[in-house]
Amino acid sequence: GKVVFVPGMENRILPSDRALRSAGLVCECRRLLYVSITRAKACCILTRAHARVGTPAYVIARQPFVVQTRSIFLTELGVAVQNRPAGLTSSEVSMIVAECSNL
Repeated sequence: GKVVFVPGMENRILPSDRALRSAGLVCECRRLLYVSITRAKACCILTRAHARVGTPAYVIARQPFVVQTRSIFLTELGVAVQNRPAGLTSSEVSMIVAECSNL
């Protein structure tokens, strides 16, 4: 795809809780992330939540509210933390659209 979105860049999601208990599964999650990133032609947007509430929190930790830690893969990639509650800026969206148009 031209633009690839990878949500859930949090430990216990990517890599999953199960994968964190097995080196082989962490390697497989890393490989799948690599494939996702390298498929992006214009840009790859990695996102994470600071916290999960309700059903997602229960699925992750059997609690109604869970503060999430950033994925170990973000640290390995050297991705800087950018807290952006409002998402992409309009200029960033315009730049992505322009880049996609050039492909």
